Amino acid sequence: MKPPLVLHVEVGGDYGGSLRALELYLKYCDRARCRHDLLLYYPVEGMERLRLLVRCLHVLEPRAPQPHAPSPLRRPTCLRGLEPWMKLGAHLPLARRLAHMVRASGCDLIHCNNTFTYQAPTLLAARWAGVPVAAHIRNPLHEGAYERWLAKFATLFLPLHAGQEEQLRRLGVHGSIVRCPDGIELPPALSCRAEAIRRQWLPEGGLLLGTLGRLDVQKGYDALIAAAARVLPSHPRARLVIFGEGAERPQLAAAIPRLSLESRVALAGFASDRANVLAALDLFVCSSRWEGVPLSVLEAMLAAVPVVATQVALAGEPRLLPLLAAPAAAPGSEALAAAMDYALRHREEARARAATAHAWVERAFAPGPAAARLDAALVRSATPGVSTVVRNYYETAYQQPRWQPQAQPAAPGSRFTKMWYRAVERHVLPRLDLAGRRVLEVGCGFGWLAPLLDAAGARYVGVELAESALRQFPRNLAASTPVLADACHLPFRRACFDVILCLEVLEHIPHQQALLAEIFRVAAPGATVVLTTPSYSNFYLPLKLLADAGSRACRRYLTHQPIDHLQFAFGLRSQFARYGQIIEQRAIRLHPPFCERLDARFGPGRGPARLNDWLFDLERCRGASFPWRYFGLHTCFVLRAATPPGAQGAMRMSV
Repeated sequence: MKPPLVLHVEVGGDYGGSLRALELYLKYCDRARCRHDLLLYYPVEGMERLRLLVRCLHVLEPRAPQPHAPSPLRRPTCLRGLEPWMKLGAHLPLARRLAHMVRASGCDLIHCNNTFTYQAPTLLAARWAGVPVAAHIRNPLHEGAYERWLAKFATLFLPLHAGQEEQLRRLGVHGSIVRCPDGIELPPALSCRAEAIRRQWLPEGGLLLGTLGRLDVQKGYDALIAAAARVLPSHPRARLVIFGEGAERPQLAAAIPRLSLESRVALAGFASDRANVLAALDLFVCSSRWEGVPLSVLEAMLAAVPVVATQVALAGEPRLLPLLAAPAAAPGSEALAAAMDYALRHREEARARAATAHAWVERAFAPGPAAARLDAALVRSATPGVSTVVRNYYETAYQQPRWQPQAQPAAPGSRFTKMWYRAVERHVLPRLDLAGRRVLEVGCGFGWLAPLLDAAGARYVGVELAESALRQFPRNLAASTPVLADACHLPFRRACFDVILCLEVLEHIPHQQALLAEIFRVAAPGATVVLTTPSYSNFYLPLKLLADAGSRACRRYLTHQPIDHLQFAFGLRSQFARYGQIIEQRAIRLHPPFCERLDARFGPGRGPARLNDWLFDLERCRGASFPWRYFGLHTCFVLRAATPPGAQGAMRMSV
């Protein structure tokens, strides 16, 4: 069996810390465990090094987009929250292209090498292609509705440190969380090359201060230049050099002469030989306004260079703070200048801390163990299954009274309870030849259907992942067996069931394609497969969108379970058609929202509640015909598995 194929996706544009971390992982990964492809949104200088480490390197666009000049118009405050959603809408064509590429690649897992909020098109493409996503977290997350919604698309999160892990838990993500710090490695520095860099920027000797990174607002280089204007006059033999390229270069280039620093501060451009640049420095300065843990800081520590950094840059990894050459700087150029001045005045202390930092980083961020941790996480995620968060949710839910088996109440509105079970019982089960048949229900809960199927003479097996649900399974049924198992890893041999039921499960499974593949793997030739799942091609779509955006009122109305996909009957039909022949599609609950409240207010069939009677009659008579079959809150599909010539299925119905 081939190892899983992982498609690493990176925005690109410049060879930043995330690409350097990926390059080191690919250098040390175990190729017997995973195969690797790489997709770049935009080309980057030096990407040829990556081409040697992967099977295929894809580049989506021929060149990176030019940075836009900031608009002179101030956006209204009320519209700022809509900006990420508007950008997402503009990226939909890109997401479509990515989805085609993902399907063509045949990958088993997508790895977002950037923080997932920077790769919204990748997340959408993965959802459309039915491929699970592992998302690295390299930057602090804004805990808003947009981020919560995007987080639903990932099944594995890879924070670098405990601070990011805690932020993910506050965000309420439902995927697995595995902490995977990046490995750190530097090639040996060449003393002659390091000395040449020093002579280039310090022709008369002195102290060389420097930093490496993308010229971006996030890096805070404008504050660093302002800090240099404060501290360099006190150290006449010191000079600051900023190595990197990016969109902020024009603004930074304009700030240097404005502060009269032409002879003291320089923008050196992109540096490919980082080890020699770091070896040439007397002090490394990190001025980031927000950050995970900057890879350049760890590299500087590994090179035994004294480091000054802002508090926010290292907030997620407090163990690094005592290793700095000066106390971590608060936000602002004045505090950063004070930290730089302290390190320059206490050089012996700074060198001693740099030696301690070198030993600690070399031990804690060894590239081999880091690659092994990431290998293990990616392999587990590429093998579909239910996350621990989801499993724990249902274990707890089935211990609550409203999830436990009981006689259905006769109170008004009760005819809207578990309508999918009632629809299958009324419209599907009577047309199945169940006597002596092997029947599997995936996601059986506490066994609501077990007595009905047992009475019909079926040999029934119910699969459920929550042990608390199976403890409530009926015990007096001779031919019914409960099984504790993951729906994406069914413990049965191939082609061993004649009828398979999967009711209201698909929408809660992160790997829907994996579940469908398992169902049809255990389906015998000609077997009947019954699937029900919600569809939002109806009046419930606004409620669902508001619930996903965080509206508490709508989340209370639409039961908000850990994973609850937004899906439509049109798309479901084309998805299911790839696995079997569709025999019937039926709408369940054509009623608009709040219709059950009419029953509760007026009583069934009384006053305005007569509307519900009319809609129930419409569903019974026309629910399986076009166009009504597309507009129910739930939709039921009856499929027939692939049948060899001459084989007979379990269904007795006209096609």
